Amino acid sequence: MMKRYLLLFLIGINLYSQEIITDTKNEILQNNLNQSIEDAKLQKDSWVNPAVIEATDSKFKLPNSDTSLRTKKVSINIEQEIFKSGAILKSISKGKNLETLSRLTYEKEKKEILFYIYSNVISLNIIDLNLKKIQLLLENKELEVDKKLDLYNNGLLDINELDETIIELSELKNSMEDLKIEKSKFIAQLKNISSKNYKEISLDILSNISMDQYLDKNLELETANLAMIDSKYDYDITKASYLPKASLYGSYGYEDMENQKNDDYYQYGLKISMPLDYNYKKSIQSAKYRSFVMNAQLKDKKNIEKNSYESIQENLTYLDKKIEHTKTILKRYESINELVFDMYQNSLKTKSDYTTISNRLKVVNLDIKTLEFEKKYLFNELFKNTNI
Repeated sequence: MMKRYLLLFLIGINLYSQEIITDTKNEILQNNLNQSIEDAKLQKDSWVNPAVIEATDSKFKLPNSDTSLRTKKVSINIEQEIFKSGAILKSISKGKNLETLSRLTYEKEKKEILFYIYSNVISLNIIDLNLKKIQLLLENKELEVDKKLDLYNNGLLDINELDETIIELSELKNSMEDLKIEKSKFIAQLKNISSKNYKEISLDILSNISMDQYLDKNLELETANLAMIDSKYDYDITKASYLPKASLYGSYGYEDMENQKNDDYYQYGLKISMPLDYNYKKSIQSAKYRSFVMNAQLKDKKNIEKNSYESIQENLTYLDKKIEHTKTILKRYESINELVFDMYQNSLKTKSDYTTISNRLKVVNLDIKTLEFEKKYLFNELFKNTNI
């Protein structure tokens, strides 16, 4: 029952990913997969030799004679290896392994596209939060300019302080325009890979996972493992190519020759052969070392992925601490906001005082939401690298 639910879950994820990826990207992915699978099938059946059909129509002159003869001949010939010291079974296994690798490559390419989609969506959500934040800061800065202008007009403030505040207001407005430009760029990038508006794309699929899950379902490690298995098959096939092999051969044909009796003919038999190659040891050693390299690379990738996971978790810890620090500041602003509101109600503070602190409280809330989205960047890294 659990397997059934898991299968349905994975199908749901696949359908969802197809829905948010553009049709052209999905078409490219699917055609690449289909081509790779066909290549793998070719490898699996590479040991099967083709039958050769020959048809000839020739005319020749007999020596010391004016007589010429015309011959028509049709034949079918085949030579098929039936034993290669284990290489046939290894070729079949190599083909199956390549088919698995093709499907894994398809999954990796799809995850790569989804990774960029989610990265763009996260960035756009953060930009939206920053736009709201700047709007609140602008409102506060405009209130500050009004206050300082009154103080300046009453001779209580130096012109330089007023000028500095006006410059800060201008910089905030420019920052807002910069964010709008950045947002348009991200939207353009998203349109190239996704068929959905960023507000329609859920990020719920991005979450933290354990190290065991990360390593057990790691796409890079699975790919490296399949490459290592493939190299072992290559070594076995190379080694077997210098050992005895047995082949069945046969031919059947029909010959039509002028002035002679026409008849069919056939030939079949069993052939045993073994190559004697001066370089066979070098070829085998080369294939063996490639297998050693693939095995070492797998171990190296395991270490790299383990370190990558630990780095992501460390950064998540830092972000959680920043969120906790910001929440502490939030509580302080909440207390100050309540105090200023009561004072405003009792005409002890102006409306602009209350607006300023209320906007600051909203800004801190937006900071917390921004940090939560920044965690999604790290979750997206885990998502990209795993088959979950």
